[in-house]
Amino acid sequence: MGASPWAFLVLGCFLTGPWLTFCQLPLPTVFPNEDEKVVQLHSSFTLRCSGDSEVSWQYPMQNEEDQKIEVRNEENNSGLFVTVLEVVNASAVHTGLYTCYYNHTQTEETEVEGKDIYIYVPDPDVAFVPSAMVDHLLFAEEHDSVTIPCRTTDPQAQVTLLNSDDKVVHAFYDSRQGFVGNFAMGQFKCETVIKGKKFQTIPFIIYTITGRFSPSLFSFPF
Repeated sequence: MGASPWAFLVLGCFLTGPWLTFCQLPLPTVFPNEDEKVVQLHSSFTLRCSGDSEVSWQYPMQNEEDQKIEVRNEENNSGLFVTVLEVVNASAVHTGLYTCYYNHTQTEETEVEGKDIYIYVPDPDVAFVPSAMVDHLLFAEEHDSVTIPCRTTDPQAQVTLLNSDDKVVHAFYDSRQGFVGNFAMGQFKCETVIKGKKFQTIPFIIYTITGRFSPSLFSFPF
């Protein structure tokens, strides 16, 4: 059996000259074919990715051992490469961006580029997606935009940003990212109310960098 045209195309991506014009494969296909999906708490969900070359998933908590997530390759008769990601007993920590990408297009130095789907797992007891302490230390140069990453598990949640004096700070909010804007140096908290219950994040601390940055200049409260 001869090599497929896609095999020659992928090989061409590693060559120079005219081949480089044709080495861009179409993005992998993800099913369900949706931009975002809300999944019921403690339910299971499956994401299927297929492409013309070997594909992999990037997903929340990937660096943590999570027995609720299984990733496996599947064979079919279409000639495509298929990878399936399955989550059982979904919880708030599974809220986030799931990206399917071609293995040969990624390196340690580049960001993952592929086909995305964003999953929400609303939890009435966990309003904000759990985050690591390091995510609460934010550095920015003067006048640069900063993202305060208080993401919600429910896309319908209404979130307020408070400063250290508990005064409301008006800024653009995206439930997939958090608050985005130009903020003064200081502490900020995110707050939301779900079914009459108030939730607040621990403080996010923004450090404004002026001149040459040296981590030793700062003493962290954590």
